[in-house]
Amino acid sequence: MVLIVFAHQMNEYHYSGASGTIDFLGAPPSANPAYWFVSAVGGLGLFADVIFIACSAFFLIESNRISIKKIFFLMATEVFVMCVSLAIKAAVGDSISTKQILEAVFPTFLQINWFVGYYIVFYLLHPFFNYVIRKLDKKGLAIVTAILVFQCNIILFGMGNTPGSMGLKLLCFVAIYFVVAFYKLYGGKLWESKKFNVAMLVVSLIAYIGFRIALNYVGLKYEYVGARIAGYVHINNPIILVFTLAAVNLANRNPRHNKVVNYFSGLSLVLYLVHKNILFTSHVDFLGYFFDTYGAQHFVGGMMCLALIVLAISMALSILYRHTVYYGVMALGGVIEKEVLKIVDKIKTKWNDKKQAKAQNANETQAEAANDEIVESQADGDK
Repeated sequence: MVLIVFAHQMNEYHYSGASGTIDFLGAPPSANPAYWFVSAVGGLGLFADVIFIACSAFFLIESNRISIKKIFFLMATEVFVMCVSLAIKAAVGDSISTKQILEAVFPTFLQINWFVGYYIVFYLLHPFFNYVIRKLDKKGLAIVTAILVFQCNIILFGMGNTPGSMGLKLLCFVAIYFVVAFYKLYGGKLWESKKFNVAMLVVSLIAYIGFRIALNYVGLKYEYVGARIAGYVHINNPIILVFTLAAVNLANRNPRHNKVVNYFSGLSLVLYLVHKNILFTSHVDFLGYFFDTYGAQHFVGGMMCLALIVLAISMALSILYRHTVYYGVMALGGVIEKEVLKIVDKIKTKWNDKKQAKAQNANETQAEAANDEIVESQADGDK
């Protein structure tokens, strides 16, 4: 989450004012080393996205259970944060449009926070993924995984298009899921080797740094590449995928149940929604004020400070949510899950009853037909 917060403060910023123009939207190439540094650090947030998906896949592979309470928690938390932010905007005198109200009430369906929406769909589909994985042998799973990787991490990556521009983010999620599954199930000695995974981690990190430097250099010379840097460093980047596999495997070799780590991990969703909330953070341009006051020559320090401030505020609000609203949301989610499961059980019972009744009717029909044949044969014998 630290990487994601820094990414959203650094890699999605545009300033145009008294100090000139500073543009990081789309991670454009720059001959200024400081600009390149900010853009590169901002891009690390995509590492966090892939790591989160891979960590989820690592555990979801072992279970087909879908928690309605979890889905409700994700959606309800998003609505709560959006509505509170909208109320804050209204309280400070900002005008509220119908579009903003709809975005606050239906943020998941309108893809205001794309990652949450995609993750929910991904989570709902994971039992199907597991079914396919279990039905395939090693060769079959390797072929399916290779096709997904070729589509997402070779073709889409090579085109330089961000997955969102082609509606392929979910496919990238699925590709990561199958890669983790294959590595976990059939990695063998490579999966178990600490030295191999450490080497893979270090090599991929060095390769990524070199790739970013080369990409910036080529992007300055060729407009086609420069306009697509954001696509080359997105979640479909193969170097990020290799780094993630090594990191996740090393982290899960000797899992330690650290209460502090688990506690702050549980705050990640709320922290993500708070710091990225477009309705709340768009009210005041803190960086614009900083640049106009102190000059753009201090923009690196200004961005780093802003990212730390946003992280601290978001963390504090997340902790507040965790010890207040969270309990109500989870309790309501539990009630909804219980009622939904009751409805599902009733549907299953009715379905099974119909199947049994149909089977019983078929048996009775067969019995009657057999009895009629016996009667007819006896009648023929009497004749």
